[in-house]
Amino acid sequence: MPTITIKFDTVDFGATPESWHEASPIRISQQEVPDRFGAVVMAPPVLGGRRVMITGTIFGVSLQDARDQMDIIRKRIFTGKRGKLYFWDDRYLNSYVIGDPKFTPVAGSTGLLWDYSIEFLGDDPFWYSTTAFDQSTVVTAGSADATLDATGQIYRKDISVNNTGNAFSYGIFTITADQGTSLVNPTRITNTTLTGSPFFHYNGTVSATKVLKIDFGQFIVTNDAVKDMNNILIGSTTLWFEAGVNTIRYEGRPCTVKIQFTPRSY
Repeated sequence: MPTITIKFDTVDFGATPESWHEASPIRISQQEVPDRFGAVVMAPPVLGGRRVMITGTIFGVSLQDARDQMDIIRKRIFTGKRGKLYFWDDRYLNSYVIGDPKFTPVAGSTGLLWDYSIEFLGDDPFWYSTTAFDQSTVVTAGSADATLDATGQIYRKDISVNNTGNAFSYGIFTITADQGTSLVNPTRITNTTLTGSPFFHYNGTVSATKVLKIDFGQFIVTNDAVKDMNNILIGSTTLWFEAGVNTIRYEGRPCTVKIQFTPRSY
């Protein structure tokens, strides 16, 4: 069960927050056409940056204590760096503090009580799980679901991947030639759960003990830590995981397939 834990990196707001206002506008590109009703949508709508406003009250047992609490918030928030903003303890929003935190003394409190408001911008509008997906699958002749080419040692293995978020996520595939052979054409990955079964096909050779790494979020491919975009078969595409269980099909030589990603939610 998730619990409410409002904090930004090392700043834990504890019981002081009184309100949390959150909005993520939908961006849509449209063009108005003269003498025509409505508008022409130029591209599919996407989520804009997520804005969060936290308001609350600082309770000081003394003037010094009230000022110290404000100083701690200012010091730890004024980093200028991207941080993790939590409302729930099991997911976070990558965000920046925007503007200056505002502190206002509560009338009649003689400076012991201060209302505050702090605004954040999540440039990436998704909430990320604190539990990442990290799974390795060894593919051998014995563990494969099918043999496609016994002479060439080409096998097929279906791997189940559970995306526990409610939004799609991109992953990183680390394919290691650690089963006594190099990886040669084909090395193919398909998400058979998605409509049309999109695939990624690598034509290069990965020497024994070396690593083929595919980052689908950045769409960067490295072979033995060297960037290699030239050996990607035409027709290959970026793969992603839909919410729920996905079936990832590996086709190639014996190896270890490691899949990593962080589930995210809208």
